[in-house]
Amino acid sequence: MSIVQTDGLKGPEWDEFRIRMDSPNHLNVNGNMTMASSGQFALPQGTTAQRPANPNPGMIRFNIQTNKVELYNGTDWVTFPFGVGQDGSSEGAAAPSAKWLYDNEVVTSGQGLYWILTTGGAKQVYCDFDTQDAQGGSGWMMAGTFGQSRYWGGKNNNVTTTVGTIDQNSGYAVSANMSDMTINQFRVTCTNDVNQLGTSSQADWYYNWSSAITWKEVWAPAVGQHYLSNGSNPNVQRTCIRRFDNSYNLRWTYNRPDHKYNNISDFGYQNNRTDTSEYSYGTIGGNTAPSSGWMNPWTQLSTDGGQFEWYHVGRNGNYTSRSGGDTDGTLAIPYDGASNDTTGQDCDSNNNVKVGNDDNTDWGCGGNSATSNPGNNGALSSTPMYWWIK
Repeated sequence: MSIVQTDGLKGPEWDEFRIRMDSPNHLNVNGNMTMASSGQFALPQGTTAQRPANPNPGMIRFNIQTNKVELYNGTDWVTFPFGVGQDGSSEGAAAPSAKWLYDNEVVTSGQGLYWILTTGGAKQVYCDFDTQDAQGGSGWMMAGTFGQSRYWGGKNNNVTTTVGTIDQNSGYAVSANMSDMTINQFRVTCTNDVNQLGTSSQADWYYNWSSAITWKEVWAPAVGQHYLSNGSNPNVQRTCIRRFDNSYNLRWTYNRPDHKYNNISDFGYQNNRTDTSEYSYGTIGGNTAPSSGWMNPWTQLSTDGGQFEWYHVGRNGNYTSRSGGDTDGTLAIPYDGASNDTTGQDCDSNNNVKVGNDDNTDWGCGGNSATSNPGNNGALSSTPMYWWIK
């Protein structure tokens, strides 16, 4: 580090006296900085996806996607005038997230459409402010909807990504607006009535990450990689969603601190595994995880009219043409008291809920108590499913 002490500092006359610092150099001002000029100060600018990966409170920038000045307040990026008028009632009053609306007591109950500043700009998002998580927080944003729970992976129905608004009437759809939005919880609800949630639903639970991640990072660590489970009970390595810290059952109000992995597919299960402190992963390519059979979630979750279908991900498949998939795709949570750290694909015991397809077998089990293990009884098979993020 260098220290410069001077009464004046300016660049060359031929460059209009500009002082330039190339990336990744930094100028740190420990005291005060005064601009005695009638000119302008140009803020750093970029898209929503180009926001700093690990922002610090007080960071300010211009979002060229929303054409608004935005400030990081330690939790969310809020737009100028930094929260004032951001009640979600119109496109111009779009809020940073449903959680922001709830945390700031702008909306404290109810369900409905609100304008939210998504990765794709200001969009109408169906939000739930009635269901509270284990810490009493709320503000859930609908990210997916499926006519029947067992077909959420794409069996017998195409699951389409869309930049449009999704709600209980959208059939089989996943939002293409939320890929880079930061979240801590991914929630799955099975209910015949979207107004009957939590303890009034047929099944309702979420996976929790203590440190925020993006929505696309739930499904893959990067382009060209897939998550691999690394659990011990049972020891079944499969492609999975990102390792989480715990799961919580909203229907029966219990926490599962041992639950860390939910397997989705046999795809890549024989792949070499790389372990990090936060998750394990394999690389797409070769016979065990061919690129032709992979969906690339990062691309699909930001593409209008794409396909988000785990049923068609396969070691011998062609994902684009929906042929030769491994016919998988399950989401699950253990029953209360079970010590399982892994659920989902090829994990058939100790479930309170397991829905989707496992080796082309329809799963729709849902317990009638916190401690019940119903097996594959099909109670939830035809029940609509909704995804929420917060």
